[in-house]
Amino acid sequence: MVVRVRLRITKNSKIVETSALANSGYEAETPQLLVPIKLAQLLGLWPPGRGIEESEYETAGGPLRVWIAPRACKVKVVAEDAESPDVEGGHNNISNG
Repeated sequence: MVVRVRLRITKNSKIVETSALANSGYEAETPQLLVPIKLAQLLGLWPPGRGIEESEYETAGGPLRVWIAPRACKVKVVAEDAESPDVEGGHNNISNG
């Protein structure tokens, strides 16, 4: 079952609220946030600048090219009446797929 949550993503003074999949089946050792290029542009992460590296992930649908921005944003889950603490220290992965 897909679980969608509302996220507030903050990078410096830029704040974007968007929906996200919470149980994609992807596992990682650190917090990960996969964002499309359009959202990366809104956050000032695109086009890739200093500190953003290109990589390729193997997925069930084939290879996926991503750009990794370590510790670039703070993320929290938000609801009408509550919000989580900020999550920091993970990787923001930018994808055109």
